[in-house]
Amino acid sequence: MGRTARGPIGIFALALLLSQSLASAAPAAAKQPSTDLLISRYSDLVIRYRAGGAPEAVRELASWAAEDIHRALKLVAATLGGPAELGRLADQAKPETKRRIAEDHARYGGEQAKLFYLRGAAGLHTAVAAASWREAEDAPVLEHVGLIGTYFQDLLVRLDPAYAAVWCRVGGTLLAASVHFGAALQHYDRCLAWRPHDPWLLLGRGSTLESASIAISGLPRDGTLPDWEGPQDAPGQIEKAAGDYEAALEQDADLAEARIRLARLRLHTGNLQAAARHLSLAQQNALPPVPGYWAHLLLGPAQERTGQWNDAAAQYRMALALFPDAQAAAVALGHLLAERMEARAEGLVVVREQITPSGYRTFSSDPWWLYPGGQAWRAQEWLDDFERRSRQ
Repeated sequence: MGRTARGPIGIFALALLLSQSLASAAPAAAKQPSTDLLISRYSDLVIRYRAGGAPEAVRELASWAAEDIHRALKLVAATLGGPAELGRLADQAKPETKRRIAEDHARYGGEQAKLFYLRGAAGLHTAVAAASWREAEDAPVLEHVGLIGTYFQDLLVRLDPAYAAVWCRVGGTLLAASVHFGAALQHYDRCLAWRPHDPWLLLGRGSTLESASIAISGLPRDGTLPDWEGPQDAPGQIEKAAGDYEAALEQDADLAEARIRLARLRLHTGNLQAAARHLSLAQQNALPPVPGYWAHLLLGPAQERTGQWNDAAAQYRMALALFPDAQAAAVALGHLLAERMEARAEGLVVVREQITPSGYRTFSSDPWWLYPGGQAWRAQEWLDDFERRSRQ
């Protein structure tokens, strides 16, 4: 068999070990699914996910009661926590399980079998969170990302720091994109505690703070931001976000999104020179369409404020060339033409052509709507990469 096919078989003995040995340690009086059945069902879902049955495994786990998921993960995490505990359980296992464990040790080593299991479990819960995010069901995102952080993160950091770093990036993105800004901030803080110089995590925390500031600034006078325990002041969050972007750029000067976001904050505070400098640096290399659109859309106002109206109009036109149905760029161009460039008729044409009700417009037709979602524009790419890693 190839490596991909053998991975699920490699953790099968571990699944049996968990279900058989934890059963003997469980209180007999509990009126819940028996421990052996619970762990067996959970491990079966992990194995099916790793074997390629993600949609079915995701749907089944999403239907579980929250208390059963917590109980399963608590037992699994406690058992996987140390080699000594695994050795004790292996001594108590049935002969068939002992044989499979011996095969695992010969083929992968005990730690590698653990890692296969942990990757599969983390991938499965992340897939449930991602499916909920796509359906705009925010509560399961918070639940399942939180489960990984609570029960598995320390183990993942010890066994596979590179994988744990990717999970940190993906989990934070899903939380921020689901408007769980408080939980996203806690998530990034926890991840940065052991990986303080990761530019992507710094970018993620900064964009979470920036998005929170946008939300706070739109609140009524006595309003509060749900899921947010930090100060309810937008300026304070803006400066913290700027600090994270600057720290990210110290680690990776080519991280274009950090420059673009920092430029927006500098534009917001009136520092036009700094905003234009960061946007020019960001545009020195080819950009993906979404941040490329953001850069054009932000450079336009910076040039407008210094009277460079033709240059600003060119930026808005380039933004529209990337996303022809983008309303933010169309409004900016139409306003500039009508109010500053004595081209009211042309400005009206732009507005009439672009700003019309349409049942065919999608949320992604204007990337400016994606801006408060942090790195949501990259979520699918990162989720695909994480799923691949989770099955290795």
